[in-house]
Amino acid sequence: MDRFEHIKTENKHIIRVVDSHLIEKGDPNSIVNLCWDIWKKHGYMNTVFFIDDSNRAMVNILKICWQESLCWESNQSFGHNIRIRPVNFNSEHRNMLSNLHAVVSKGYLAIDKKYDKLITSLRTA
Repeated sequence: MDRFEHIKTENKHIIRVVDSHLIEKGDPNSIVNLCWDIWKKHGYMNTVFFIDDSNRAMVNILKICWQESLCWESNQSFGHNIRIRPVNFNSEHRNMLSNLHAVVSKGYLAIDKKYDKLITSLRTA
């Protein structure tokens, strides 16, 4: 789970990673608590969570926590007040990797060296 910040300079827009958490087969309740803590700490208005829709139970747990509707599909458009946004990674993985490659190759992504596991994950993607 990563947290990003958008920085606008005169010549360029930069996306800077400001927080990163590696979760491997974590407890769903711990993940919900982590998401809730991030949401409270970093601003209610500008925090959105994108989650793989193949784990429908996890999506629903998060949606319950944020009091969002459990009637959702990953291909729907979301309003500005929807915080939990399911994404079909199986069908969108090519677009996501293509967009990631463009962002990285154009120098729009800044990641501190301390997030070495995130850097390794991005390199292997």
